[in-house]
Amino acid sequence: MKVGVFRRIGSYLIDAIPVFLIVTTLLSWFIGDIIKNNIENYTEYQVLYAEALEGYNTTSEQNRTDLDNNIISEDEFNELQISLQTTFLEDNQEYIEVVVYQYWTTVLLYIIISFNVIYFVYMLLLKGNTYGRKFMHIELVGHVKWYTLLLREIIWKHLFWAFTFSLGIFIDILLIGLSSKKKALRDILTQTQIANEGTQYPF
Repeated sequence: MKVGVFRRIGSYLIDAIPVFLIVTTLLSWFIGDIIKNNIENYTEYQVLYAEALEGYNTTSEQNRTDLDNNIISEDEFNELQISLQTTFLEDNQEYIEVVVYQYWTTVLLYIIISFNVIYFVYMLLLKGNTYGRKFMHIELVGHVKWYTLLLREIIWKHLFWAFTFSLGIFIDILLIGLSSKKKALRDILTQTQIANEGTQYPF
């Protein structure tokens, strides 16, 4: 009996969630501070941006109060909000680029790289037969080498999902769910297969 979609998803989540928690914990402990310290003027701009945002929220709340009290009409409220937003973005563009875009772009890059590195090392140490797969009583069989693990677990899984904007996840689900061999692209391209524990391969 070949392994279906739900057991494969379950094993992946069991493996991926702890790795993601490690990455985000490191981010909150000290990686976030390292990123901030390496962005020029971040601390100064963060303070100025916070002050500007507080002023924006105060004015926005006042406009909402005036609308609720029938001091201004719905159209006037919408005009005031559009003008407020436009002015805020124009006046604080430099702060937004540093505090929001530059910081969070770096954080996202850190998460992607560190998650994949830790996940790949985890796969290497257990030769593809991770705790998630053991818990679901399945195993990785076939041509299991370091380079096939790199291809199937990073390139043809995570990068494939990322570059297809998550469409690759649905492609994998359809291939596993509807095909008789229950194989995703990564299984076919790396000559590996997820099988029930103790199943003789090839089958």
